[in-house]
Amino acid sequence: MQKDLHNSVVYRVHDQHAQLTLASFYTGPAVIQGHVPLDTDSVVLVLNGQEQQKITSTTRWLQHIQTLIYRQFPVVMANSQMVNSTRPFLCNFLGTIYKNSSRETLMGILEKTGLDKECIIIAREKWLPQETAKSLRRYQTALAQSELTLCPMEIYMEGYRIYEACAYGSVPVVEDIVTPGGCSAAHSSPLRLLKAAGAPFIFLKDWKALPGFLEKGMSQEERTERRRRLLEWYSSFRLQMKDRFTEVF
Repeated sequence: MQKDLHNSVVYRVHDQHAQLTLASFYTGPAVIQGHVPLDTDSVVLVLNGQEQQKITSTTRWLQHIQTLIYRQFPVVMANSQMVNSTRPFLCNFLGTIYKNSSRETLMGILEKTGLDKECIIIAREKWLPQETAKSLRRYQTALAQSELTLCPMEIYMEGYRIYEACAYGSVPVVEDIVTPGGCSAAHSSPLRLLKAAGAPFIFLKDWKALPGFLEKGMSQEERTERRRRLLEWYSSFRLQMKDRFTEVF
């Protein structure tokens, strides 16, 4: 237990046994973003959102790591229909179009080439902080009915859209550029895990190259095989990340 000058507890160090695993962790209001050493290899966060004070603290952590899962996206189990069905749309994108962003470029290319008529495109100008049951169903339907999911850069490079597309067997088309800030295109790139794991995605440096990668001439058998490979890879990748998390823990 550590105390400040006013003799009030700011954080506690806990040791907890679970079968053969010993977990040692910190808890308390002094566990804040700026106190995590820069040379730390791995950080596991368990965030509490059960009361307003803790929600405020949790929100600061989420803003600090620049990721926010708000869709209440369900666990999706792969099945034969997901692999073998004929999907009516070539691609999809449902999201916010930020001014002067690569997303504006993407929308312009889709419209200019007429690809927007072959894809599910639902764009909005303002980000909405809450997902409704209706918008979630619409999003899931788009993933399930599209061969490809367009994944333009967000505030951060590695968005949740990539993994949600994988869950439905819709191949992610990922914008492979570095976002402004501290991310690097070298070893510390946020996409390094996906590339090292052999993710069967389409990585693009420039959306102008998109029309050439949209393989409209693929046979149904080829598309089915591509989906099967993606779903098998995603299942294996999740297990690898689970094992890696357990090792870190």
